[in-house]
Amino acid sequence: MPEALHVNLVDEPELAAGFPVWLCSGEADWAKGRYLSCNWDVGELTHLKDQIIKDDLLVNRLRTKA
Repeated sequence: MPEALHVNLVDEPELAAGFPVWLCSGEADWAKGRYLSCNWDVGELTHLKDQIIKDDLLVNRLRTKA
């Protein structure tokens, strides 16, 4: 990455490390098949869980006719 962009690297390694721990804990099983990012707040995602499931959010689909 160009050195000029290093100023944008603000996330701590613990953030990236903690996210897969949450994913593997079983608490995130509801998010299977959904787009997630390791720098998102796990508490906020959990708070929005029902809305995400109800509205089928954070899903990326490729649809085609057979």
